[in-house]
Amino acid sequence: MYKIDNGHQLSFYDFNQSCGMQLDTSNEWIKLAERIPWDVCEEMYAEMFPSKTGHPALPVRVALGSLLIKQRKHLSDRDLVKEIQESPYLQYFIGFTKFQKGSR
Repeated sequence: MYKIDNGHQLSFYDFNQSCGMQLDTSNEWIKLAERIPWDVCEEMYAEMFPSKTGHPALPVRVALGSLLIKQRKHLSDRDLVKEIQESPYLQYFIGFTKFQKGSR
């Protein structure tokens, strides 16, 4: 099951930094996020989940974005989670609306 997000796609200006830190628009992950047509990806991804029952799949930006990070940085699954927990740039890239400190 997959639910399409009918809201707007996250933009750079939607990312909330509660500590007042500003993300640098020249960062590679910010630039890449702006080049990917997330809404088109989401439509294609949703077609892969025809069932209307069961636990909803992760949003495409989280699933595909995490895979892209993992491949570009040559990370294990465990290291991928750690990198995402520590980086507001990676969290923005996968569609988080604000920096979320990981729990360990």
